[in-house]
Amino acid sequence: MKKYIILLLFSSYLTGMELVSLEQTKEQKKHAKKCDRVARYFIQQVPKMKELSDAFNTFQKLHTPIQLLISEYAIKNKAITLMVITTHADIFTAIIQSVIPKSEIKQTVQLSTSTYAEYDQNGYAKSIPHLIIVPLGVIPKKKTPDKPEIVPLDKEQQKIFKLNVISAFSILADYMNQKKIMVKDIVEYNSISKTSLNDDYIDYFGDKLTKSYGWTFDDFLNTNTAQRDKLYEIATAHTEGRYKLDERYTMLQEDTDSLMPIKKRIKNNVLLRLLQIGIPFEPPTPLEKIKDVLLLAIPLSITEGIIPYLIYNNIKGKLQWFLGGVASWGSGFIIGYWIFPLFDSWNTHALTIHKHFGSNKTVVEKRWSFAILTLFHYIVHAMADKFLSIPTFTFQALGCALHGLRILSYTAGVFDLRSVTRKFCVANLFTEIFHLKKYDHPLKRRNKDDKSYTLIDLLNAQSTKKI
Repeated sequence: MKKYIILLLFSSYLTGMELVSLEQTKEQKKHAKKCDRVARYFIQQVPKMKELSDAFNTFQKLHTPIQLLISEYAIKNKAITLMVITTHADIFTAIIQSVIPKSEIKQTVQLSTSTYAEYDQNGYAKSIPHLIIVPLGVIPKKKTPDKPEIVPLDKEQQKIFKLNVISAFSILADYMNQKKIMVKDIVEYNSISKTSLNDDYIDYFGDKLTKSYGWTFDDFLNTNTAQRDKLYEIATAHTEGRYKLDERYTMLQEDTDSLMPIKKRIKNNVLLRLLQIGIPFEPPTPLEKIKDVLLLAIPLSITEGIIPYLIYNNIKGKLQWFLGGVASWGSGFIIGYWIFPLFDSWNTHALTIHKHFGSNKTVVEKRWSFAILTLFHYIVHAMADKFLSIPTFTFQALGCALHGLRILSYTAGVFDLRSVTRKFCVANLFTEIFHLKKYDHPLKRRNKDDKSYTLIDLLNAQSTKKI
């Protein structure tokens, strides 16, 4: 529609001009060739001009015959950019003002709420208490919608004239035909790794929330098409990757480099900065798998074998037996709180997270888990040793069974036996109870906010590396 308006305005401008026929003398032919040369040169140089105002002002300074040749070319080839530039100054200003709004509603990220969930002040989705039975006479208060704030675009209108011709019209076209960014979120529970033997670490609340954002004219002036398209692509993958981590957009180095110049703009936007992203990583090699097993097996061996054995063999009497239990608990607590995190930091997936996100990570602690395991093995070891000291077959068998129980619990702590055993068996039960979950994907780990890693986490870490 705008094409036809421009053509109409342009043709009406031309029809108001008086065309004077030229005599075909040598001088006039020479002059006509010169005008044709200048017109062709101008048409070739328009895309290369740094600012839209340069192209318009240069055209206004050309002689009328040259202007007519350029105008004729623009109409014949339907070159919209040239048509706009070659119009009269008043018509040109009217066209630009009709395209660029004088003001717009201040764009903010729109956050939805639901019965069971809402967004907090930082933009994270969280669950909220829900009353099933509402007391009589209590009517929920409706939130009064905020009045939209109108933002003038005078400065932005001036900035558009400082851009090159192609960029200026590309921005105007994109602004008028923009797609709103929208994502769907789910509530992530806080990590419970410090209190549970077998935790899922990432757990989701089923209620869905949405965020949406429409680009401002200032956004278009300070970002390029590739950056906006990339953010839209990441947002789409964010929604797809809520449950499947591999569906998230995998950020390559060129993507990071492309978005780094607009990091501040991303950081100030609740939707953009919290887009969950994927990272490139290779599955662990056989040697790395062995290393990861040892990193878990060594602290477990100290916790479940060495400490219970040393403490039990150096106690005498009931009081020392009780104090030995306290010492076992405390030793396990210390190993889980200080020593195990050091071993875990060398895990293959932990190193992958460190490579991309630096030190921005929740430290994986197992203080309560290790404390319980040490006490459990101390008690079972004491019982087994007591039974084995009685020279009868029944007690000897019970002693051996208890040590077998310890071996099974240790094996289930290091290996996930569910993948190699039947669905229902004792080994599976022990795995459910004792298995210290190993993360089979780096992004199952959490950042310092105890949330999934986001785009701003990656940009912050990469910018720090470059400094």
